Amino acid sequence: MPQTLLGFDFGRLRIGVAVGNTVTCTAEALAIVDAEPLAQRWKAIAALVEQWRPDVLVVGRPAVCPAGSDNVRETAARCERFARQLSGRFRLPVELVDESGSSLEAEAVLAARGRRGADDAEAAAIILRQYLSHC
Repeated sequence: MPQTLLGFDFGRLRIGVAVGNTVTCTAEALAIVDAEPLAQRWKAIAALVEQWRPDVLVVGRPAVCPAGSDNVRETAARCERFARQLSGRFRLPVELVDESGSSLEAEAVLAARGRRGADDAEAAAIILRQYLSHC
């Protein structure tokens, strides 16, 4: 059964959002949502959920190894919390995907296109493509 997915690259300042589907197994950068203030964040995400009607939400999370830094563990915990909040608010399944390297890859993709600036939505698309690579 075809599914629509929204992917998220969660950050302290901005949240990148991408849309994809299981028919073509592709994902495209969609939007960048400010992480604060919270009310506006959830309003913007709710509008995207309403518009795209996803079946699954995918959140990037850094891989944590036992010898990993406290910063990576904190970031992973924030991503997990965001994923739980998405699940609770929208009553949709949420999948966590290793986001390692997605921001660097997004920077490279935008540079190849001759663009600079916020790469959060492109990072979300990369995270979603990784999830869809198992189609």
